[in-house]
Amino acid sequence: MLSRLRSRVNHATVVAYLALFIALGGVGYAAATLPANSVGTRQLKNGAVTKRKLANGAVTTRKLARGFSAPPSGRASGDLTGSYPHPAIAHGVITPAMFGTIPTVRTYNSADETIADSTFTTLTFDTNRYDTAGMHSTSTNTSRLTAPISGVYAVTANVRWTANATGFRDLDFEKGPNFEGGSQITAASASVDAPQSVTTQLRLAAGDYLTVDVYQTSGGDLAVPSSADTPAFEMTWIAP
Repeated sequence: MLSRLRSRVNHATVVAYLALFIALGGVGYAAATLPANSVGTRQLKNGAVTKRKLANGAVTTRKLARGFSAPPSGRASGDLTGSYPHPAIAHGVITPAMFGTIPTVRTYNSADETIADSTFTTLTFDTNRYDTAGMHSTSTNTSRLTAPISGVYAVTANVRWTANATGFRDLDFEKGPNFEGGSQITAASASVDAPQSVTTQLRLAAGDYLTVDVYQTSGGDLAVPSSADTPAFEMTWIAP
């Protein structure tokens, strides 16, 4: 019987049992005895190494590849406050001299304008006191103030009507052909020229333009006299 068993245990059988033994126990052995530097980037799967798998402090600047820079750290200085990597702008370091150009314009008319009875009339303006962003032309579409950028604008218009006791006077803003808001209606005055002024804030897109419309019911033509301050129209960008 023993001789039969010996005759059946051949070389192939021994190799098979040895392979089975290594397969069952050899992985743990191999993992424990890998030579230094035997596992590199070529042996690692993409995404196999994540932050959670790195010990705290394991990656230092000396271990980073050439050309790779780590985010700054430590306390900020100069015009910044707080700490890196998320410092803030220090209080008071941004002064008006550092601002870009703020769009603003003030224009007026140097001549009297005649307003027909019961007729909405768009005022024109022929002289600019200032215009920082090309918002008003004194030769083309002289009734318009145009927003160069989108945002909220503070808008003011004022006129003065020749004294007349009849009817009422109206002053308002238009955006394109539409009423935009900021209107004032006042009673007529027989003894003194009647002033009107409207101020409001309007959100405009770049390219939108405003005009000033007036209306009166005196029963005939009525003048809007010119002076150094009226009729005037101004617009200033104040917020995005």
